[in-house]
Amino acid sequence: MSARAMMRVVQDLALAAGDTAARTAVYGSIVQALAELTGEPDADTANIRDDSVLAAARREVSEQTVAAMGDWIGCRWGAIAVDAAVLDALDQLNLEPVSSLPAGALAYRAAAEDLALAAGESCTAVSWAGAQATARWLRLYGGRVLNSLAELAAVDPVLTAAGRELAEREKDRVTGWVIEVWEAIDERATEPAA
Repeated sequence: MSARAMMRVVQDLALAAGDTAARTAVYGSIVQALAELTGEPDADTANIRDDSVLAAARREVSEQTVAAMGDWIGCRWGAIAVDAAVLDALDQLNLEPVSSLPAGALAYRAAAEDLALAAGESCTAVSWAGAQATARWLRLYGGRVLNSLAELAAVDPVLTAAGRELAEREKDRVTGWVIEVWEAIDERATEPAA
């Protein structure tokens, strides 16, 4: 089973339990750490987002809570591995392929998340800002208009939790902020390419 599938299992359980975006992000990072320790072959390339969303989550989740979360995962590791193997088998069938985001969209997402974190935003707002920047990039440069952020949330449990947590007013505020600082997002996203 893959580390990515194990992360999906645990983060889906967190979502089903109504956990916060911050805790959902931390659960993913704990699973990756345990997968690395147990020698899962893809653990180092599981593409866990060790980024601004996770940094914001770490500010919000206490060390004691992280330890308890790690214990919870450890006690269920065998069941998590079994469920992950099922997910991997389903992925092999490729029933509903999900196209990956273009590198440009990912760069703009990371730039927006970095700026939101630097502005002191919560994990939910950082995640929402990244998703809004992704959607805006896709519309402006990718020739694609998303029907809603649900398209991105389908493969991003933290964004799913953030969408649940944020009130409409807060979503609007963060969306407005992304538009307001778009030039800074653009500069930051295109910096490495220059």
